[in-house]
Amino acid sequence: MAKNSIELQEQKILDYINEGFMTRAMKNLLKALSGTGVKRTMRRLDKEIKNDPEVQAALDDWFAHRDRIQDKIKGFCDRHPNSHLCVKKKRR
Repeated sequence: MAKNSIELQEQKILDYINEGFMTRAMKNLLKALSGTGVKRTMRRLDKEIKNDPEVQAALDDWFAHRDRIQDKIKGFCDRHPNSHLCVKKKRR
């Protein structure tokens, strides 16, 4: 069904308003997240994490486990070619 010219003009106006609103909303959100208060808090947390030996030990442990798991995942399909995880990858 064809729209008349008034409906088309109204739709263009509504699209323009909605687009402008979303753009402004996203810009305001990004400004809030990148504000000086957030940056200051993140810098302070970064310093605290670097100076805390317990957090450093936990992070080192997490990175070691992550590396070990990634190494095991690399050869999984070679060791288990009939696994449903590997069969689905071959079909894609």
